Amino acid sequence: MGTDQDLALAAIAAAIENYRPQVVSEYWAVAGGDFARAAVMKAKPATTADAYRLMYNVAPFVMWARAQDLPENVEAVFTPDRLDEYLSTGDRREWVSNTHVVARWAITRVGRAATRRAPWKVRVAAPKDEKLSAPYSPEQMDWFREVAQTQATTRRSRYMRAALVLHHGAGLKHNELRFVDESDFEQRDGFFVVRVTEKHTVKSRMPNRAVAVDSAYTEWLRELLDQARGETLAHAASGSATYDPLKVIRREIEVPAALPSFDPRRLRNTWLADMLNRRVPLRAVLAAAGLQTLDLPLLLPALRDDDERLSLSAMADISLEMGSDESSVSGVGGM
Repeated sequence: MGTDQDLALAAIAAAIENYRPQVVSEYWAVAGGDFARAAVMKAKPATTADAYRLMYNVAPFVMWARAQDLPENVEAVFTPDRLDEYLSTGDRREWVSNTHVVARWAITRVGRAATRRAPWKVRVAAPKDEKLSAPYSPEQMDWFREVAQTQATTRRSRYMRAALVLHHGAGLKHNELRFVDESDFEQRDGFFVVRVTEKHTVKSRMPNRAVAVDSAYTEWLRELLDQARGETLAHAASGSATYDPLKVIRREIEVPAALPSFDPRRLRNTWLADMLNRRVPLRAVLAAAGLQTLDLPLLLPALRDDDERLSLSAMADISLEMGSDESSVSGVGGM
């Protein structure tokens, strides 16, 4: 049996080995992943969270360097000049708001540790240990759904599934979930609607609202409602003014080292990105979220525009249902 230190080092190595970027290039799968992992190991991460934070920032930097045709050599990639170029022009798909400082700190730290000739002169102070609140990737969400069904106890599995259903499936806040019970749901045309009222918002201080639950979670929601039987959806009881049982259970959740922590804020932000990607009207998204505005720098990296034809037709106020033949579209001059 290994010592505690051996076990900690093994966990750190596993976190680095199993890290999955949100956007994976072919180069990452072939060689880039190994290149990034070897460089991060040189920085000697102190914890699994530290390792994840370094990989989170180094992975897109390494893939960007490959796109610039830089040789796969730490002395060529991890330099102050390349870092400055990346921060001004690089791929920001994995970045979130206010993490410019984090990216500089992480890449500088790895560069200082992994290189000998690169002219690193200034040490960059470690940023505050703030939790990332960026939306999760689709791959991470799929993995969370798998993990929810394999938790060690029924209590943890019930909470985790309820959190996925109502944080990711309906955008509820963490301190609203604990008060949700079967009386808060109604069925519409093949989907569920959850009504958020003063009962739920006593802690969140959000406005009352009605939110449709993502139909992908319909089966889970039916099972949770059947399991609750008069109890709250996520746990047997909602706790008290000074005790939140869900906070306790959340600390017990077990996820693989390669996954980030299970965070209700990130689940809600993932829901926001999903709604915008589904082209739900912005006013409806804001009303369902209980917000007056959105943190767009936080959400932009997760937003897609993968149907140019649909986007251009929307800009032109033309319905594609009219037909695909361009000649069938009447312009102003053809009226």
